[in-house]
Amino acid sequence: MSIPYHGITDELNFDTILGEAKPFDIDVKVYINDMKSDLYLVVYIAYGVMFYLFFQIDGGRRKLKDIAMKFNDADPYFFKGKFINDLLSCKWRKIYQ
Repeated sequence: MSIPYHGITDELNFDTILGEAKPFDIDVKVYINDMKSDLYLVVYIAYGVMFYLFFQIDGGRRKLKDIAMKFNDADPYFFKGKFINDLLSCKWRKIYQ
């Protein structure tokens, strides 16, 4: 599931919450957090855009829908695939809350 955000991201820093950002590229921050129970949070921040990406490994959707409800002013999108690269080529579907 992806929840996009657009705005001023230069000063966003989640180091105290999610640990140090993973080295990725200039002006790009990536945070990865194992939320246990086969659920991972990835926060990707670059060039005025931020994505919350939640990866559910075991295929269950209930947790993702519960998380999507916390972002009631955003448009969460869902994809299902066997490989991480599938998120680049598959059709994302909007989750209706």
